[in-house]
Amino acid sequence: LTLMNAAIVGEDQVTREIIKKLISIYAPHLTQLNEIPARGSQALNAVNVERYNKLALSIPVILLTDLDDTLCAPMKKQEILHGIEQNPLFIINVAVEEAETWLMADKNNFISYFCVEDKIPNAQMCRMHGKNERIETIYEYKPSLYMMREIISTSTKLAIKKQLTPKEGAKKGPEYNTAMTPFIQEVWNPENARLNSYSLDKMIHHLQSIH
Repeated sequence: LTLMNAAIVGEDQVTREIIKKLISIYAPHLTQLNEIPARGSQALNAVNVERYNKLALSIPVILLTDLDDTLCAPMKKQEILHGIEQNPLFIINVAVEEAETWLMADKNNFISYFCVEDKIPNAQMCRMHGKNERIETIYEYKPSLYMMREIISTSTKLAIKKQLTPKEGAKKGPEYNTAMTPFIQEVWNPENARLNSYSLDKMIHHLQSIH
């Protein structure tokens, strides 16, 4: 495969680290990764999406976002595109329900790395408001919050708890990126995780199809 430049878009550092890890394994011919800095919902505003789509005329642009409250991934893609025609090299990936779900889908590694109790739900076949059943892990509430409140709270590593437990009024732990990044880079195994997540498996296929 020819070496190619590519651009990646993620709403936060954790998402971008996941994209980089997946590229390094499944599309290693994408060498020069230009990280497009974008924060939160601003990453998906109409002006930016149009910019990514234009850029995708010359290089692959790989975007990863969370499903969040949208009913299903195809609907989320429509929301993101705001009616514009998607260029083939603009590759939109949607994590069901959040990118953190993919990290916890590598269950054994997650539990042993963070020294937590096994409170990660088992993956199950479910319909995400579509016709077909897909395997995903469904949480009682927002997976990143569930992870910090229900799972990380059981950790025997005090430093991990400190980094990942949100302070009053905060959505994430004070050193969220610092704590999650080494796990993604060094331990997370997408081959394990994809068995528990159709949406992750789909992104892997997307990456493998880039030529």
